[in-house]
Amino acid sequence: MNPVAKILETGRNAIASVDFEGWFNGYDEDGNTLTGDWHGFTKNRRPEAHLGTATAAPFAVRWDTALLPAQSAAAVRAVVHFRAPTNVVFVTAATRGLEIAHRAGVRVALFASRDLPTPFWSRTSQKKQCTIELPVAPEQIESAELHVNAWTGGAGEVRDYFTLNGHPFPVAEGSRHELIYSRLKVDPPHLRHGANRIELMSDTEHHGIEILLPGPGVMVRYKSP
Repeated sequence: MNPVAKILETGRNAIASVDFEGWFNGYDEDGNTLTGDWHGFTKNRRPEAHLGTATAAPFAVRWDTALLPAQSAAAVRAVVHFRAPTNVVFVTAATRGLEIAHRAGVRVALFASRDLPTPFWSRTSQKKQCTIELPVAPEQIESAELHVNAWTGGAGEVRDYFTLNGHPFPVAEGSRHELIYSRLKVDPPHLRHGANRIELMSDTEHHGIEILLPGPGVMVRYKSP
């Protein structure tokens, strides 16, 4: 029996919530330099960038893989939180060998920058920039997402502090000096075949905005023979 199902069958009323985590090849949102990994992290003791959280029976979530590359070695596990004691969790054994199948006529790929500035940090109106090369034309693209890890030190008086091909994206809102992981929809016409330019600008006197590893990435689903 699936370990998650067994837990739910024997202790359903004792469960407060279940966090679902996935192992797959995708954007490295926790910055450990691994794209094939258990994805997600915790912030203020709460999960982020995971597959989802269920708070009521039957404790299930839907994993949308439409914007993930085809792969054959994905896995899923569950982190079960109990009503009491609240500081005890149970991590199930992973269900491995899951496939994200190839789609006929469609490919999904992650494109990253190869010219990241070091450090990728803007303050006192020091503009930083990088490029992401795309091998496809906008008319081939069905959907796209921008992934960014940022440290929020504040943009000061700069309104459009982070742009992709001149289009602003809210990847580092506020100035609370915290990590924010953003996964934002990109309109295909805003992308270009070839170099796509990302610019960062903050005019604060103190530690402004910093783009953290692995740097910006664009996940693209596009038509392919």
